[in-house]
Amino acid sequence: HFRTLATLLHNVFGDPILILGTEADVKSGAEISLGLDFVQNYCGQTSLSELLAILAKAKLLVGNDSGSMHLMSALQRPQIAIFGSTSPDWTAPINPNATVLSRNLSCSPC
Repeated sequence: HFRTLATLLHNVFGDPILILGTEADVKSGAEISLGLDFVQNYCGQTSLSELLAILAKAKLLVGNDSGSMHLMSALQRPQIAIFGSTSPDWTAPINPNATVLSRNLSCSPC
C-alpha cells in the first residue's frame, strides 16, 4: 500500500517522496520506489544527522513506531504515526502535529 500512498501524496503535494530506513529496509524501499521516478529510496544511506536534517525540512512523515517517528515528534513537524502490533498508549508521538493510526489489536503490544 505504500506505493499507492506515495503516488497519492505526490499527486496532492507535487513533491518528491523520500523513503527513509535502515539497511534492513533497503529491499522494501526498492520495491516501493520501482518505476516511480518521483520516489527516492534513501534506505540504508543516511546517517543520524542526515536523517534529522531531512526530517527538519519534510512537509510530512508517514511512518511506523520507529526512531524516525520519534525524531519527527521532537521536531514538532507534521506526521502520521502508524501502529500495528505496538501500542500508541506506550510510545505515541508527543506532538500536536501528529495523527496516530492504530489497529488496536487485542494482543497489543504483541
